[in-house]
Amino acid sequence: MNIPSHNHALSRRAALAGFGTAGLGLALANSAHPAAAQDTAAMASHPLVGAWVSDPIPEIPTLASYSHFHADGTWSSVHTFAGPGMGTWQATGDHTCEAILKYLNIASEWGVFQPGTVTVWSTIEVDASGNHYTEEAIIDFRGPDGAFIEQFPFTGHGTRMVIAPPPLATPDAATPQS
Repeated sequence: MNIPSHNHALSRRAALAGFGTAGLGLALANSAHPAAAQDTAAMASHPLVGAWVSDPIPEIPTLASYSHFHADGTWSSVHTFAGPGMGTWQATGDHTCEAILKYLNIASEWGVFQPGTVTVWSTIEVDASGNHYTEEAIIDFRGPDGAFIEQFPFTGHGTRMVIAPPPLATPDAATPQS
């Protein structure tokens, strides 16, 4: 197994910024009490329900993460490096929630599979417009045998996906028009 070195920590942090976000207190709180059954009717009206895209990170313009928060409390995600992820969330307030997400690929390079788990413990707050969120997270990397590799805090942001017309293609100015 190729264990990431300390020199890769910053690039790994930037590369995995699309994962999501939470505090260490959340991780400890989750271990102290099991998740309760959720009222799906109430969950359906929570502003987090829907499809989201992580906001771009200037250092890694090709990084993308797309998530769907379902009204039944499940969370589906796909990440440029980690691939598909599955998780769960529960409302903690009118615009807040706590969540956990897991991926099975710890690679920090496009198209590479490196077995292990990435766990993201998150607290998320949706703004008053309902179109943006801020996420605070702890991201934890484990090898296939469960051995600790790395853990770090992360702050991320997301924007709700909306239906909009496609951008109009513009002809290349260098191409002659006939």
